[in-house]
Amino acid sequence: MKKLNIFLINLILFQQLSAQTTDSISMNPGYTDEVYWSLPSGNAGSFPINGWELAFRLGLQTSSIFINSANGVSLFHVPNTDTSGWATFDTTGITSWKELFNSDTSWEYGAFDISSTGFPDFSWGDYDLNTHIVTGDSLYIIKLNSSTYKKLWIIKKDFGNWTFRYANLDNTEDVTVTINGADFPNKNFAYYSITNSQTLNSEPDNSAWDLLFTRYLTLLPPDNTPYLVSGVLTNVGVETAEARPVDLSTVDLSNYTDSFTSNISQIGYDWKYFDMTLNEYFVEDSLCYFVKSINSDIYKIVFKSFEGSSTGNISWEQTFLLTSLSPIQKQLESASVFPNPVTNYFDLIFYARESLSNVDIEVYNVDGRRVMHTLIDANQGLNQKKLTLPELASGVYLVNISTLNDGINLKMVVAR
Repeated sequence: MKKLNIFLINLILFQQLSAQTTDSISMNPGYTDEVYWSLPSGNAGSFPINGWELAFRLGLQTSSIFINSANGVSLFHVPNTDTSGWATFDTTGITSWKELFNSDTSWEYGAFDISSTGFPDFSWGDYDLNTHIVTGDSLYIIKLNSSTYKKLWIIKKDFGNWTFRYANLDNTEDVTVTINGADFPNKNFAYYSITNSQTLNSEPDNSAWDLLFTRYLTLLPPDNTPYLVSGVLTNVGVETAEARPVDLSTVDLSNYTDSFTSNISQIGYDWKYFDMTLNEYFVEDSLCYFVKSINSDIYKIVFKSFEGSSTGNISWEQTFLLTSLSPIQKQLESASVFPNPVTNYFDLIFYARESLSNVDIEVYNVDGRRVMHTLIDANQGLNQKKLTLPELASGVYLVNISTLNDGINLKMVVAR
């Protein structure tokens, strides 16, 4: 999380009224579209919400696969078999099989990854330290609608390329697909429609949006009941702080600088509620969000209306608060964690363009909770700092190196 200069925050407060706009989007009646939004630029594109069933995370150090719960897709892990049982397993007892759900807190944990026991197990497959290939070791049943089931095998992720296989339960219409990550530059995901046997480009460039208005499955307490909601998810690299309950006319960003989180559903769905008596949606009147955009500018968001599935219309008040200084005064570059995976100690290696004091080193888990924080000093040039991990469970973590004007995020795997 980037530190905020309190003097600058106070200095720009007088600009808030002139920087305030009222914006809106429409997901259309029945929520047929999901809409991407850029805080500085506006609507970044919309795509049919039911156009795909699988989404494959792109990049060399990612392995997540999401299902489209808004499209009625369900996923079940086939028990008591490995990939050698592809042609022979049956679905007897499928109603008792474990159903898998996407994480709604991180883009790094889709339904296929959610049961990971920690590195090098990615749930759907195992990572080979020598080849750097994740090879699938599990079989799945994917339910596309009320009557269509397919067997599914994620064969491998070979650097940025995905290979998977699906077929009817009787082994007919057996299809193997390879998705070349190079065909989707600057994207978070590549999408696939099993129904239409089609690979899809269904999102804007990952530098072009901050918010996604969509439908997604969340697990409601106290029993983790899956429930489909309409709400807002944030892009990789976007951070959000919630202020609730507050006086919207006097709420001060400086009181929430320690509350920013990378949890992608921090905005989520609970900024609105349905009044059963009046049969109408209302938005919370003492709630706002501070959002650090993909380019590190800070915005204040206050929702004004939600019309539900009849129109899919949503409106909010958006106030520009603070601009990032990092494009002008970039201070950090070329950072890495070594070794990676990490056990108890790791070296943080980075290049500083100038001598720096009080550099923030933070580690976040997949729920967006900070699990480690320390301050270090850095010399101009190459720095190597040995750090000790607290007692953390095996898994994937985010390391954030930040100064007043700059920040770098790194993915770190803890293997214990």
